[in-house]
Amino acid sequence: QQSMEGTDAARSTEIERLTSEVDHLRSERAHLISEHDIAVASLQSEHAKHMEEAEHRCHSIREKAISKLKEDRTRHAEEMENLTQEVGSLQTRVASLEDEKLHLQQSMEGTDAARSTEIERLTSEVDHLRSERAH
Repeated sequence: QQSMEGTDAARSTEIERLTSEVDHLRSERAHLISEHDIAVASLQSEHAKHMEEAEHRCHSIREKAISKLKEDRTRHAEEMENLTQEVGSLQTRVASLEDEKLHLQQSMEGTDAARSTEIERLTSEVDHLRSERAH
């Protein structure tokens, strides 16, 4: 009977020790789960923050690119307008020079014709004077 009482007491002590260890492990497990949940929440928060920053940077880069494209488009339109005006001015100048060239050609033709007529008249007069002198 004493032997059984000793065994029962030893068993009770062992059960209490194991129960205490199980309780300790459950507490440790709960603590680890809590730490894990906190770490996951922190990582999710950090990830959301990084995603928001990346989204903001992308938006900023996109806005700058759009602004640059608009500036380039405006500048190119102004350059095209300037070039179009310059081409128009050059075309007007070419037409003016062609008119001037034609006028000079006509003037030279008229001058050449007048010279030829004057040369013929003088030649005729010289011939007439020679003929009179020969008489």
